[in-house]
Amino acid sequence: MARFNGFADQGHDDDFGRGDNTFDNFWGDQSFEPPMCTLGRIDQAPYYAIEMEAGANGTCGGPRANQDAQVIDWNGAPIPGLYVGSNTMAAVTGGGYGGAGGTIGPGMTFGYLAGRHAAKEG
Repeated sequence: MARFNGFADQGHDDDFGRGDNTFDNFWGDQSFEPPMCTLGRIDQAPYYAIEMEAGANGTCGGPRANQDAQVIDWNGAPIPGLYVGSNTMAAVTGGGYGGAGGTIGPGMTFGYLAGRHAAKEG
C-alpha cells in the first residue's frame, strides 16, 4: 500500500503507467485532472483483492440465475447446489457488453451471492 500510495502522491504509477495515456484518462474519474483521474490513495480499510489472469471473453449467453446466483431451470425454478457467475452466466446487461472488465463486477457480486447462499444452505 505504501508503494501504491507513493505513486498516487507523485502523480505517476511507475509499475503500470496508470494515467500515462489519453484513453486511461478519458475513462478515469473526470472530477480530477489527469493523471489523478486514474490515481488515488488507498488508505481506508477494509481492503479487498482478487487475483486476475488473462482469459477469453465470452459473454454471448449462458444459464440464467436468480438473486442468489442459483442456476434456474427452464421453468424458472432454482437447481439446488448449482450456482453461476461472471462470463459463465447470461449477462445481467442482456445483449450489451460495457467493455473490458465489464464482467468483473457481476462476477464478484454473483460469487459473493452464491457463497452466501451456499453457506446458508450448507
